[in-house]
Amino acid sequence: MILKRKRNRAWRGLGAGTAVVLLLSGCATAAGASAPITMEPSGKTDGAATTIVVVGDSISTGFQTSSADSWPSKLEQNFTAQGVALTLVNTAENGAGYLVAGSEGKTFEQQTENAIPGDTSVVIVYGSENDIGYDVSQISSQVVSTATAVRAQAPQAQILFVGPASYSSNVDPDLLSIRDRIQQGAKSAKADFVDPIAQRWIMDDEAELIGPDGDHPTVQGHLYLAAKFESLVAPLLKKG
Repeated sequence: MILKRKRNRAWRGLGAGTAVVLLLSGCATAAGASAPITMEPSGKTDGAATTIVVVGDSISTGFQTSSADSWPSKLEQNFTAQGVALTLVNTAENGAGYLVAGSEGKTFEQQTENAIPGDTSVVIVYGSENDIGYDVSQISSQVVSTATAVRAQAPQAQILFVGPASYSSNVDPDLLSIRDRIQQGAKSAKADFVDPIAQRWIMDDEAELIGPDGDHPTVQGHLYLAAKFESLVAPLLKKG
């Protein structure tokens, strides 16, 4: 999201986008976010940790804060604090989208390559506004290709496609177009879709949750997103 009309989130060469396994503990919540869900460990009985993979852009890398402050790290902390053995793999790259490669040269589909453990329970694909200015008619097919790539590595994984958020109620028509294409692709792929625009993520709390660049979450914003994703993921882990 920073650039020209082809807005890329954080094309600034940080290494935060490389695949990383986070093993953290603790708990965090944020004002205005969904209340954390108390849950029992997933149905796994062999003592193995549940694996969640995050695919995305700089909103998921902790850009402008730190990887430790990012919502995926906080999500893992929330579950760990509840006694859920969890491994979270974050493949997100600054500047990435379905159509545009990020700081490490990968689109969302490419982020999944050789990155999804076979026992993965949930894969979250979040974003991206970085595709504004490109041929968004291709996004639906890229969503399907991403789902296919995930299932080739982890056939039992539940895939959650989450569209981009809008910080204003006056939503950019290009952002709505991207949202609609992701939703269409998720439907074709028989995967779940979540619409942060319809759910008004961040819209009422931009001053507190978004940093001075007008784009990337503050630490409080990452806590907010972690709580949102916890409310989405917890039911999927129970099903698993």
